[in-house]
Amino acid sequence: MQINLLQGSFQDVLSHKGGSHILKSPWQSNRIVRQCNTLLSMLMKGHEETKGILYLAMGEGETSWDVTRPVPLLTDTQLTNEVYRKPIPVDQIIYLNNDGEPVEYPTSFLSITMEVQGEEVVTNGSQPLREFGLFGGNATDQANSGYMINHVMHERYDLTPVLTLNRELRLTFVGGGAPREEITGFGAAFPVLSIDGVGKGYGDDFDAEGIHTIGDLINIDPLLPLGGIPLVKLRELHAKARLVMTLKVTLSPFAQLSYYTISNLLIQHPERIVSEMESPDFTAEMLAQLQEELALLQVALDDARLQKVLLGDLMDT
Repeated sequence: MQINLLQGSFQDVLSHKGGSHILKSPWQSNRIVRQCNTLLSMLMKGHEETKGILYLAMGEGETSWDVTRPVPLLTDTQLTNEVYRKPIPVDQIIYLNNDGEPVEYPTSFLSITMEVQGEEVVTNGSQPLREFGLFGGNATDQANSGYMINHVMHERYDLTPVLTLNRELRLTFVGGGAPREEITGFGAAFPVLSIDGVGKGYGDDFDAEGIHTIGDLINIDPLLPLGGIPLVKLRELHAKARLVMTLKVTLSPFAQLSYYTISNLLIQHPERIVSEMESPDFTAEMLAQLQEELALLQVALDDARLQKVLLGDLMDT
């Protein structure tokens, strides 16, 4: 199983020099590749002549991506068609606190801001850009050198000498978070509106960013702005999604209760349920423990969802 020690997001702003914006992308996640974990291991060991983030590389990609854009692979080690790279000064890499504010002391969150003048990349005409990546380790100004950290394939930008690209990247050291495609816990397919406190207002914000399910919500960076949702609220909703996804309960002894909704099961007195079942397979104490373990769903999900989810639904996951 691939373990990613980083999560990353980015936002681009393309504008005329000193003028109005042509494009401002939403915050988007990006692919952290396997070479990044190797680089982190080397840095921890103090590997000779190894450094962290050194260059931002940009690529032309392929013209076919304008029709169907592929997804970067974990095994990527270089851009598809690198056309330019720029060194990243140390002062352009800053620490962020839990509220996303710049701080002087080390934290688990980094922000990298880069400004690329169009004339640095192309002296006349235009240069299509469809991809970029960060490189470190033993990277130099030579294309494809160094250890790749992330790989992003984005919509096509036609950079000209009179345009400026401002790019901000944020990296979160998560200490072993599972990559998105491997998160398959209970409730992943539930609509994001199932989370208590989302409501229609925040639900519209999530929908506009392509976040439709609890599985989508658990993969966001809760330290990055999202629509009109306050950061404190965003962290709360993200934490509730994690509660749902990390639910671990031993259910096999309670197969006879599979038809109970979670809502109904939680409000029943254990003694009453046991007396109705007249089964030696479980006791009131066992049922009380089950109710305690399931109670976190009362914190995370709204009551409308709890009234629909059967205990048997959890047994099938």
